[in-house]
Amino acid sequence: MKQILLITMLALSAYSFAQPETADRESRREEIEQKKVAYLASKLTLTTAEAQAFWPVYNEYQAELKTLRSAGKRDLGKPSEWKGRYNENEIDEFMNTRFSLDRKRVDLDEQYYKKFKNVLPLEKVAMYYEAEHEFKKEVMRSIRGDKPEGRGPQGR
Repeated sequence: MKQILLITMLALSAYSFAQPETADRESRREEIEQKKVAYLASKLTLTTAEAQAFWPVYNEYQAELKTLRSAGKRDLGKPSEWKGRYNENEIDEFMNTRFSLDRKRVDLDEQYYKKFKNVLPLEKVAMYYEAEHEFKKEVMRSIRGDKPEGRGPQGR
């Protein structure tokens, strides 16, 4: 278990050397990424060999996702606020770019699904995607200030 934790921390350190946008925002992102890596490690229960093969692929995937997200960072605000701010050509260009980025994201997901299948048993690949989804839900609950499911006065 200590070896897996060490490998996890090495994988995380390789990921965390990105240039900060702002100190607070980047610090928060790194904190969330650390929690996500720990969460994934606990859910996947990887062997030492699996961890050594998985985390480099995971880090590659996250780096490519970050690059893809950066490409779509042109924030036009909400469509309900567009009237008078952008002309039809600008809105059309934005929407087409958005669709293109969505297609690239699906292609990237499929590419890394194949890579994950090469380094992990298929059951653990499926568990990885489930754990990713569950972690995102937990982060959203935390941001909204919701209580975790099954807790609270009625959930006890």
